Amino acid sequence: MIARPDGPFHLCIVGGTPTSRGGVEIFTERANAAVALCRPDWRLTTLPAQTAFLRPARFPGFLRALTAFGRAARRDRVDLLWLQACNLPDLVYLLLARLLRVRVLVTPHLGANSQLQRTATLRHALRHLLGRADRLALLFDGQDREIALPPHVPRSVIRTLLPRDALRPAAPMPDRGPAIRLIHAARLSDGKGSFRFIALCVELKRRGLPFTAQLVGTADEPTTARLRADIAAADLGPAFTWEGWMAEAPLLEQLRATDVLVHLSVLDSYPLIVLEAMASGALPLVTDMAGMAAMVAHGDGHVVPAEHAVTAAADWLCTQDPVALRRRGVALGHRVRTDYDWPACVATLADAVALIRDRRG
Repeated sequence: MIARPDGPFHLCIVGGTPTSRGGVEIFTERANAAVALCRPDWRLTTLPAQTAFLRPARFPGFLRALTAFGRAARRDRVDLLWLQACNLPDLVYLLLARLLRVRVLVTPHLGANSQLQRTATLRHALRHLLGRADRLALLFDGQDREIALPPHVPRSVIRTLLPRDALRPAAPMPDRGPAIRLIHAARLSDGKGSFRFIALCVELKRRGLPFTAQLVGTADEPTTARLRADIAAADLGPAFTWEGWMAEAPLLEQLRATDVLVHLSVLDSYPLIVLEAMASGALPLVTDMAGMAAMVAHGDGHVVPAEHAVTAAADWLCTQDPVALRRRGVALGHRVRTDYDWPACVATLADAVALIRDRRG
């Protein structure tokens, strides 16, 4: 990639709302860190979009963020905006960039169950606005079959970014005993599969399968009350624990000690927790959604239909040998850590950027 005669290539990443931390905010932070580490020849600016839960009271922050991007584009001569889009207000940055003659690469953080896909008017608006981008940087192969995208805009598949701690070599596998170790970690909700996880544990207990299960995460007050009631009714004893919220480092340690991550979600297309578990050596047990199915197809694990997820998951677990599961997990972890190492991920981004700069994409 050839730098400008008057300075290095300038990439501006825009995405997320720091006060509403979620997947997009985490991705944006990691993208900033990975690009800074792997492309020191680029100039890098990273700005928040400030678009989450946009209400009148939040408009001043949104307008300040737009102004900050406009100032950087004009004063610091941004060559390319890499926009992390998860809602329609995010695409205002795309329109502003085009007005300022800045090229735009967009990564849509959306799945089939996003409101922007389930409502026809919003779906049409999204497709129309994304049509102004120079290129789309998709998170996984097959994402374009799950969401409506403009057919004329070229696409690249880049890789999502794992935390650096998840990429370090795994310690030797300890003897974990005969019980299969299960974990479900999420922002707990019905849609995320949290209640299905409890129901699965009840079914495994009924079938007499030795297991331990960890529920990791928090929820709003009504969901927390429902979860407590279901856990009490399940009477799973010491085999089941609810850990509450867990920071990244201790969560990764728990994933490394786990045999199977259970994520029977009907909301997440490409949840980072599944990939983090795979890198940690835990096999994913997931519902048949495009992103999660693509992860399993690329690595290892098992996919079950959403309609009969609990029964199908129990059927599969009851046929698995714990020692064989752990061996498969070791092999899976090594493969994922290699494929999703930060230099490899940034290289796919650099390829997409090169196609835009060379006017071939």
